[in-house]
Amino acid sequence: MYWLTNDWQQFLPHPWLEIALIAASVLCGSLIGTERERKLKPAGLRTMILICLGSTVFTLISPVLESSSGESGRMAAQIVTGVGFLGAGAILQGSSGVRGLTSAALIWTTAAIGMVIGAGLGGAGLALSVLLRCSVFWPIPILNWTTTINSLASESPKKREKKKTLWRGRWVLYLGVFTEA
Repeated sequence: MYWLTNDWQQFLPHPWLEIALIAASVLCGSLIGTERERKLKPAGLRTMILICLGSTVFTLISPVLESSSGESGRMAAQIVTGVGFLGAGAILQGSSGVRGLTSAALIWTTAAIGMVIGAGLGGAGLALSVLLRCSVFWPIPILNWTTTINSLASESPKKREKKKTLWRGRWVLYLGVFTEA
């Protein structure tokens, strides 16, 4: 587990370090992008891989381009700004409301993960990608579950019985007791 918690620059020689970090970047981008691709979103697999890979490469190259004043943070600031612009392009406002906020947030967070990997923390980038994937995938059932509880608690018993037939096959937590809906 040493590779997961420590800087990869400590135990990989230079030609292999960059290759390993780029491979980790592609893997992290694909972990995030497959979820978006599955939901048929425009910012899907290829987009997330390219965002993660691009921010990793820019972070890897930033020490080489460092000026004589030693300001290596300029490259990171430009990555955040550029990716923020991409995310803003993913947000659309229409008659049905604002769409694309999750895609914009994922674009921004994927770039941040790419920067973490480019800094040499490949294990942390992989862990963040798994965490991000889980946080995007799991809130939907939880949201449906809480909506079900709130609507059951606020309605009369007759309406609850009618709605139970619509929710057949799901388990609902109602007033601390599991009941089959």
